[in-house]
Amino acid sequence: MHSRDSTVHVARPAQAPRPCPGRRAGRRTLASALLALAGTLSAAGASIQVSAGLPFSDVSFTTTRPRLSPDGLFAVYRQDAVTDGGFDLWSVRTDGGAAPVRLSNPLASGQGQFLTFEISPDGARVVYAVDQETAGKTELYSVPIAGGALTRISMNMASDRDVIGFRISPTSDRVFYYSDRYAWTQYDLYSVPIDGP
Repeated sequence: MHSRDSTVHVARPAQAPRPCPGRRAGRRTLASALLALAGTLSAAGASIQVSAGLPFSDVSFTTTRPRLSPDGLFAVYRQDAVTDGGFDLWSVRTDGGAAPVRLSNPLASGQGQFLTFEISPDGARVVYAVDQETAGKTELYSVPIAGGALTRISMNMASDRDVIGFRISPTSDRVFYYSDRYAWTQYDLYSVPIDGP
């Protein structure tokens, strides 16, 4: 009975190829590029804090959780970073390369707890609803995601009326919202330009 040899034999070339000077230079260039890429990936993979992180403040996860813009460049969130209990709306670059920017007007303690917001599909603007000007009267606002002048886009209404809900159009140019503008519990649908009438 013959035993089988499981060893695989590989034939060696009769003569090892001579190293090519151009190939050596190419290998050095490739090695340098890989080291540079590794450094970049290491920095990109590092954990960084992008919110303000003041001693008393909290990033809120109630009502509307933090959201990323469609292009991934910005995070938008609610935080009482300036006034304890006043949950303003903030935007910050996800790479941590700049300080957070407050998008809403400063909100007093107790305000902003029910603030809701959406980011436009093109990532250019943030629309939010809150009782920013009159306590208990929820109105609709629009602001550039990187910060800038904010605009109230909901129509004038009595102090006991509210914007109940809203959606941004897929084309990012209009906002649809419903409100009891004329009479309590009588809800109508409205459409306004996203950057204001």
